[in-house]
Amino acid sequence: AQNGNELVWTLGDLTRDDLVSFDVTVQLPPAVASGTVYTNMATVTAAGPDENLADNVAAATTAVRGADIAVRVSGPAQAIIGETVVYNITVYNAGLTPATAVTVSDTLPAGVAYLSDSAPVTPTVSGGTTSWALGDLGAGEEVPFALVGRVSETITAGVSLPNVVTVSALSADDDAGNNRATTTAQTVTPYAHAASLDSPALSLALGAAGSARIRVDNTGPLADAYTFAVVGLDPAWYALPVSVLPLQPGASATVDLNLSVDSCTITGTVPYTVEV
Repeated sequence: AQNGNELVWTLGDLTRDDLVSFDVTVQLPPAVASGTVYTNMATVTAAGPDENLADNVAAATTAVRGADIAVRVSGPAQAIIGETVVYNITVYNAGLTPATAVTVSDTLPAGVAYLSDSAPVTPTVSGGTTSWALGDLGAGEEVPFALVGRVSETITAGVSLPNVVTVSALSADDDAGNNRATTTAQTVTPYAHAASLDSPALSLALGAAGSARIRVDNTGPLADAYTFAVVGLDPAWYALPVSVLPLQPGASATVDLNLSVDSCTITGTVPYTVEV
């Protein structure tokens, strides 16, 4: 029987150790606010004597949860000047009810221009901000996509590029603390290298041969190819085994500068440099 919010069941007689269990399904009002707490009280009575009245009342508390839209973004730690940069964005509903009219916006850092994206809807680009109207997101639903930008060729190395992504919805949001995400990259030059010359000082008699070893380290983020120029020596006195040395990022290699002087009108020290 029901009397307002009170439900009553007449179970009849229960002998020792008898157990009756059942579920009650209720529906919340449509306008109930997220965060509302409901406490359900259940009591049991009997016509006969009861040895322990303390266990005749039980309660269960339920907190109402709605939609919880959130966003996360990831990107590279380094952004190469003049090259593209890719940001991975995921918008999701961590709540228990659908989120309506969800919009996500990406405010690119100064020095990064929008190129393209893989979102399921066409974006709106206004200045440095790109926005996508994603529509409704069901409970547990997520929308991952990528944004591709290009780093300006005129920006300097060592600049921090914070990319800020925010999400909003027409429906109420359980937790506004996860509606914003940021990833930051540091600008680096596309090409950089270090070079050294082992045993550059040699004493050679006429007709004798020797060598000096050139070491090249690719310290930049991109693959590169290196050429060599020997300044200060007669071209007839030296030979290089390679004209071009390709190196991947982080790689190093050595090249021997082979020297042989068959004839020379100069006495004393001949200074020279190797340009890489």
